[in-house]
Amino acid sequence: MNDTTTTLERLVSAVEALDPGLADADPDATYHALGLDSLTLAEISLRIERDFEVPVDDTEITEEFSLRSTAQLVDEKLAHRAKEQ
Repeated sequence: MNDTTTTLERLVSAVEALDPGLADADPDATYHALGLDSLTLAEISLRIERDFEVPVDDTEITEEFSLRSTAQLVDEKLAHRAKEQ
């Protein structure tokens, strides 16, 4: 299992409380296709900051992102943080 798959699983666990349907959503479907609004995207950003301890600007995650692309973003931020330490 690669890092992005693990991050994706953790991300789904973190955000499914916002919308239980996310647990069964296609990880490649855009947030727009899933019908998520900007408030939900902001809440996803906050959960990422809390659960993964990486900063996420409210404008970084857009409706064109998917769960998988969000997990990739989180992985990039985690890798960047690891390099700085």
